Amino acid sequence: MSEALPKVRPWESDSKARPFPGPYIEVDPIFGTGLDRLIKAGYDLLNLITFLTTGQDESRAWTTNGGSTAPEAGRAIHNDFKEKFIRAQVINWKDLLDSGSYAEARSKGLVRTEGKEYIVQDGDVIEFLI
Repeated sequence: MSEALPKVRPWESDSKARPFPGPYIEVDPIFGTGLDRLIKAGYDLLNLITFLTTGQDESRAWTTNGGSTAPEAGRAIHNDFKEKFIRAQVINWKDLLDSGSYAEARSKGLVRTEGKEYIVQDGDVIEFLI
């Protein structure tokens, strides 16, 4: 057992009994489990991408089919988004992170306004205007 595991799951150091029923994945703190690669391969096989929404209180990741237009991707959030879609404000997650804030990204001209025909890209951060 890894030396880091007793810090993460101290109950296992005393007994072999698991506190939760069913199978579980033991994560190696250095090399992981490969689960991240499995998920990525599954997304690729199923032609799925992830886009993000962010606000003052929370940021969320949403899954949609690759090649989806902005209104189609918006259905991952709520069915009304497709019918009531007006436009979307879009920025790549890396550009947003490098800017430090949405306001700074806007001032640098990195936030684009896209219409109904925009094809959502993996890693887009989108503010839907409906």
